[in-house]
Amino acid sequence: MCTSGQIIGSLLVLSVLEIGLGVSSVAVGAVSFSLALREHKPQLGDSSPVWSGVCFLLCGICGILCAKKKSGLVMILFSACCICGLIGGILNFQFLRAVTKKTSSLYPLHLASMSLACIGIGGCTLSEVTDNMSNGGPPLIFNGRVSM
Repeated sequence: MCTSGQIIGSLLVLSVLEIGLGVSSVAVGAVSFSLALREHKPQLGDSSPVWSGVCFLLCGICGILCAKKKSGLVMILFSACCICGLIGGILNFQFLRAVTKKTSSLYPLHLASMSLACIGIGGCTLSEVTDNMSNGGPPLIFNGRVSM
């Protein structure tokens, strides 16, 4: 069983990871979008890494706030940001999957953006589970056994 300090520490680590993923996704998305503008008319998914990066940044910032200040309002805000991060990452992946062609010069950047989105989705999910554990949220059920 994890102590409260370990759970808060895990939340901080995951939040810093989300901030790093957000900054990376915004940077890769900005480069990809600027190259896409030169290469062809902008398509729907060209700027999606930037927006999912912003969602990951918000999730990370709210996670740090939640670890530092354990009020109900901050926890609700953090949960909402995690859900936005999940939605942003999934939409980013789907948009990029639709516009990516292996022959495109943007293929490596799109692949990097999709990888960042997958890691960000996992980070948002783990952050939300960690937050639930830290505030005595609903118990998790594994293999039919309830664990707290």
